[in-house]
Amino acid sequence: MSALGELADCAALVGRLEDEGDVRSAAADALVVLRAALCAADVGAVAVLCVSHGQEEVRAAALAVVGGVGAGAASHAGAVAACFADEAVAVRAAAAGALGAVGGEAAAAHLERFAALLADEDASVRGAAASALARLDAQEHADAVADLLGDADCSVRSAPRRR
Repeated sequence: MSALGELADCAALVGRLEDEGDVRSAAADALVVLRAALCAADVGAVAVLCVSHGQEEVRAAALAVVGGVGAGAASHAGAVAACFADEAVAVRAAAAGALGAVGGEAAAAHLERFAALLADEDASVRGAAASALARLDAQEHADAVADLLGDADCSVRSAPRRR
């Protein structure tokens, strides 16, 4: 990875998010490691993929990168929150995790939309939302997160502890 750390422009790696399988995963992992080298345009390009790409795997990988950037992606919190309405379960779950990782006021601005994911039909989405809300210390939604302790799915019940 040290050779990758010398890259001044991560645009080529951003483009690799659209490749298949292992290449996409490696590009996403490298971009997370290189998050300090990502310029605003690179993060913006990744955020566009989150909401506009036709393949759910690409949208989910792009969300993982945005989450890996954390607070540095705060200006793209709206694009991440828009993914809460995605048809794909993996994208909704990745969006919850990404916005939780972005954190701060950027995530807090979307708490109501975030909390709606606690009632998602899919356990992985409910769990990701509960974990992220616990990480954000969203006290106004503490009761809703606590209600998930009675969820039928054990991964959802344990999610608030996985901050």
